[in-house]
Formats: sequence, structure tokens, C-alpha cells
Amino acid sequence: MVIPLVFAWIMMYNKGAVRPRKQRGPPSPPAWPIIGNLHLLSGSDLIHVKFAKLADVYGPVVELRGGSRRILLVSDAAAARECFTTHDRVFASRPRTAAGEILANDLLNLVWAPYGPLWRELRKISTLELLSHRRLQLHAHVRDKETSAVISAIARHAQARSPVRVKDYLLEMVMRIILRIVGGGRDKGFVKPEKPRELLELVETTLYYSGIPVLGDYFPFLKWVDWKGTQKAMREVVGRVNAVAQSWVEERRKMGAGMEEGNLDFLDVLISIADGENIDCLQEFTKERKDLVVCSLLEGVVFAAIDTTALSLEWLMAELLNQPTLLQKAQEEIELKVGNQRRVEEKDIEELPYLQALVKETMRLHPAGPLLIPHESTEDCMVAGFHIPAGTQLIVNAWKIQRDPNYWLHPLKFEPERFLGPEGSAADVDLKGQHFQFIPFGSGRRACPGATLALSVLRLAAARLLHAFEWQLAPSQSCSAMDMSEGPGLSSPKAIPVETLAIPRAPAKLYSYS
Repeated sequence: MVIPLVFAWIMMYNKGAVRPRKQRGPPSPPAWPIIGNLHLLSGSDLIHVKFAKLADVYGPVVELRGGSRRILLVSDAAAARECFTTHDRVFASRPRTAAGEILANDLLNLVWAPYGPLWRELRKISTLELLSHRRLQLHAHVRDKETSAVISAIARHAQARSPVRVKDYLLEMVMRIILRIVGGGRDKGFVKPEKPRELLELVETTLYYSGIPVLGDYFPFLKWVDWKGTQKAMREVVGRVNAVAQSWVEERRKMGAGMEEGNLDFLDVLISIADGENIDCLQEFTKERKDLVVCSLLEGVVFAAIDTTALSLEWLMAELLNQPTLLQKAQEEIELKVGNQRRVEEKDIEELPYLQALVKETMRLHPAGPLLIPHESTEDCMVAGFHIPAGTQLIVNAWKIQRDPNYWLHPLKFEPERFLGPEGSAADVDLKGQHFQFIPFGSGRRACPGATLALSVLRLAAARLLHAFEWQLAPSQSCSAMDMSEGPGLSSPKAIPVETLAIPRAPAKLYSYS
């Protein structure tokens, strides 16, 4: 039994290792037989930190071997630019992993779908029906209501002078915003009000397993081996997730669209696609598989948005609590522009440059996806002068790039002033994915399509939290400096959640919590 397996592995390794003799590959650490460089990933460091240390030793473009998989590790803005511009189409696909095959229902969602007709259709639907400028404007009232609601909830908690665990409130706020946007505000029957924690637990569990590789990811011929039961756990959680999403779909089918065709919400549009015959790439799908596409797209949009947006807000609050002078400066800017006789509105954000700089600096130092989402090359190409064969998995270490001293002054310090002109060293750097030293949302064809929505929620929520309350560390976390350690996961959560005391500073009537 062992000999055929080893022989199969050798054949696959050699097939994947073919490179023309005259072509030079990237530098690579010494590899062990069979496992390649997987031994380098052991230890207590987080994976993006391990990759950063490898880049420090071997350079900004490194080739790794994970079993029979070839991995290109990019830790430099110039090489990232090549991958996302010159070779954007080549690297537009995704690798087949257990996370994609199981948690994304066989690569059916927008995040994990391979580059091709299905992905293009999913991207078009999401962009036009959920994330366009028109849709964002239509849903401004949702962001307004739910950010005000979280202020009210925190204020009620604060009356007892008991610590506030910020992330819990932020997760529920973002969840309700996303669900109301996706479901047109008709969230009765769309998400049961008494079960928000159940949905949030599913979000966290799904994202946890999304970041765990399994044996078959590196040795495809061993994908049937479920070491440690990870794949079984993935199937259990995706079964629960699909049941929730399918219940939303069936509830909406019973309710009917309930509005004229021109005002269909995202869920209505998805159901009309599943029930219709107007999408070529879905023509051969069964009704059950079409429903699975709808559920997968819903899950990808909802789950990705909830965790990453709340995570970024928590990091922002942590940095401000660690540097009270920055907190005071942000509040003074809001006070000067808005005063204390009205709420902060979305139209105010453009006139709050320091707040915008705070959001940028948070996303620079604490990107929600430190390694972005892996890409895969569909044909041979050259990156940084090195030959990269087809089938190579691309990992871009945005965490490392965004701390590169070649691009950032004092890269390890939280300094929002760097984004303010004309003196700011990064005053011209934006979040559109074309400044490759700053790509928290990725870049190119597979950049995050929800970046504009995420930023609108981040900025408004941050402004209102700072406007409504004075913030102090809870006694349990009051020390010379807050622990700013990162936790494990596909995203980059704070290892120890922020606990604060919130003291109302704006009149209660502004945010309806009197």
C-alpha cells in the first residue's frame, strides 16, 4: 500500500516540478523529501509572520513546496504589481482546497469560484445588484439606522458602568446591516431576531475552518484521508450554514418579491435567477444545484462582510485606546465639523480627513486578510524575472508589504498622519488597489468587490462611536499599554478582545437612547 502511494506522489511531484532548463525559478528554502517546505510552517508564529520571516531570509519572491503543490510567496509591492496587472488574468483563478470544495459547496461562491463563466456571472450579479453606487445610496438609511441602534445598545449597557466588549456589538451591527441590505430590510423571516448569536457563531466557525489546510491540499491523492477530522467538521458546519441560507430562500419564495420589478432586492434577484433560464452558465444545473449557487453566493457575501468589517473596527478602537491623544484629536475634528446638536451623517465623512486617515492606518497595520485569498496561475509566466509554471499557488503577504520600510516611514507605528497631505509621507495613497504597497482589499480582477460598502460602514460607525462616547479601557485591561497581539485565523483578529468603559458625551436624543 505504501509503495504505490509514494510512487504516485513522486510522479505528481515531478510533473509539477517541470521547468525549462534555461528558466530560473525563485529562491527557495531547502526542502525535505515528500513534505517539501511544510516543516517550516511549524511553531507558534502566525502564518503571515512565518512567511514574513522567510521573505527576510530569501527575498521578496520565494518559491515553497507544500507536498506536491508549488507556492509562490510574494512579499514586495513591485512583484505584487506584476501579479495583479501584467499577469492579472493568469493569476485570476483560485486553487482547489478543502475550504473551497467543502465550505463553498464545490467552489460555487464568489470568493472561491475558479476564473471562468460562473465567476464572471456571480461577480456581475453582486456588483450590479448589491454593490453598485446606486445600491449603496439606496441602502444609506440602513447604515444610518443600524449604526444609531448600536450606539443606543452600548449606551444602555454603559449606564451600569460595566465593561463593554466592543466586538460583540460591532459584529451584530454589521450582521444586521448586511442582512437588511441583502434582504431589502425585510429581515423578519430573513434572520430570526432571537437568534443573532447563532448566526454569528456560524460565521466565526466557518471563517475558522476556512483558514485550516488539510492533508489533501498538499497531497491531492490523499484528500480522502481526514486527519484530525477537519473535513468532517467542515461538512457539518456547511450543512448548518446551507440550511440557514436555504431557509431564507424558501421564506422569500413564500412571501414573494412583494414589490415592483424595478425595486427587487439582492435576494429577490438571486431567486429569480435560480427559478429562471436566463443565465447561460447555469442552464445545465439542476434546480437543487441552482439553489446551492444562490446559498453559496449569499453565504460568501454575508459571512465575509460581517467578520472583516467588525474586526477592522475593533482594531481601530484598540489603537485609539492605546493612544488617547489620537482619540482626542479624532473627537475634536468631529466636534468642529458636526458639533453636538446633530448626529454624524455619511455626507460629513468627506470633511473628516483625520477620521479617514485613522481607517486607512488601521487597514495598513491590521489588514483583515493578511495573506489575502490565494490565487492560482493558469499558465506559465514571469514574475520578478523568475519563471512561474502554470498551476502555481500565489500567496501575497499584504501584512508584510504594508509594513515594508521601503514604502512606509516608521512602518510599525500607528501614525494616521502619514495619510494627510501635503506633509504626509503617504498622502497620495488610497484604497483602490492601485498603490501596491497598500492592498488590504487586494487588487485586479479578484479584488474584494465589497470594499466600498465596507468602507462606508467602517467610517460611519467609527465616527458615531467617537462622537457619542468617551472611551476608556476597562479595569481588566488598564495597564501601561493594551495587549495588541493578533489571533490565528484566515482574518487577523485581536487575540484579546477589547473591553472598554463607554461614557456618553453627546446628547442622548441624537442617537435615540434617552
